[in-house]
Amino acid sequence: MAVARVAHQREWQPKTLNPNNGWRCSATVPPCCKLGRIEQDSDRCRYFGPTFVIGLCQTHDYLRALFSRRYSGRELDAMVAARLARQDVLDTDRDLHLLMTEGALRWQIGSPQIMAQQADHLAEMVSMPHVKLGIVPWTRATDCPVIHAFQIYDDRAVMLNTETAFALITDPREVTDYATRFEIYSSFGAYDVEARAVFERVAAEYRSL
Repeated sequence: MAVARVAHQREWQPKTLNPNNGWRCSATVPPCCKLGRIEQDSDRCRYFGPTFVIGLCQTHDYLRALFSRRYSGRELDAMVAARLARQDVLDTDRDLHLLMTEGALRWQIGSPQIMAQQADHLAEMVSMPHVKLGIVPWTRATDCPVIHAFQIYDDRAVMLNTETAFALITDPREVTDYATRFEIYSSFGAYDVEARAVFERVAAEYRSL
């Protein structure tokens, strides 16, 4: 499979390998570079982000603030450029479904001004073709916990990220489990006009700080 082949190229140094469940690897190149290739090889991508804004939605200023503690100078510029380059996939005909929680926007990165601009950008993205963008408002009651972010590529693979490594899960049973979990989370989401109203409310609240 193209997705699995991309993840297992030489730039990634495997820590463990399980033929059924996928790879757990550490990176010698930025993960966003590899993610961009996986996204390009997938027709349908689903993203769930409960803790911070999903990468494909991040603004330039949000990105710089997000990575400024870890990187600086040319390294920071390269990281931001790589992340922004990934967003080219938004202008393709791929089926993209992005879902985040309001808590992801409530974790203030950089400054209230940066967060207000980020929320405005999300409000504009609601109207993008081929992109389904949703948010779970903090007022929405749910009946299941959220543990971590994940991305689903077609029905073939799931990507998980930690601070130091990533896992690409390719076992069909686990991929199906994550797809089911994504459907549950998305049932709590606000979309279209309702989502735009949430993003605009959050932007206004940041501007009042």
